[in-house]
Amino acid sequence: MHLPPLRTQLIQQFGEFRVDTEIRHEVTSNLIDQIEHRVNEIYHHYFPPPPPDNDL
Repeated sequence: MHLPPLRTQLIQQFGEFRVDTEIRHEVTSNLIDQIEHRVNEIYHHYFPPPPPDNDL
């Protein structure tokens, strides 16, 4: 099966777009995780958890 050059080019571009989208999604997820981790650190710095209840 021989694809016309334009169709082949579109398929290649779509494949590259999918890879770019997946990489962008992974990078975004990693950034969100880093931000969430930092927010938790800052929150726990200013609002530490209460000491454990040793009366039990």
